Amino acid sequence: MLTELEEESIDKGKDHWNFRYRASISRPNEPLNKSWGGHKGRVETFLKPDPATGKSLLEELVGEKITRENTMFYGCGFQGTVDGIMQTLAPLGFVDEENMREDGTFDVKYESYG
Repeated sequence: MLTELEEESIDKGKDHWNFRYRASISRPNEPLNKSWGGHKGRVETFLKPDPATGKSLLEELVGEKITRENTMFYGCGFQGTVDGIMQTLAPLGFVDEENMREDGTFDVKYESYG
């Protein structure tokens, strides 16, 4: 479904709707993940800037700088993954649903599995 939303976004054009979906799995060697052909690694590693370029892998993948104004995150996984995501995003001004701003806005929604 998320891949279809990205294709729809591309068809409509970036100025109309800019939706990009990038998935990664952290356990590619588990039996259920053997056929996975996408990105591998903990999602927070895609958010950290490369010291040489200042860009994160995610920014390279989507082709633009990630900011609160142009990006919302949805993450799911164990609490360590959620914590890792927020450790990277909080200093950039991103807040999660549990710590939403006074006006009710937030930039990160997640599901934690323990």
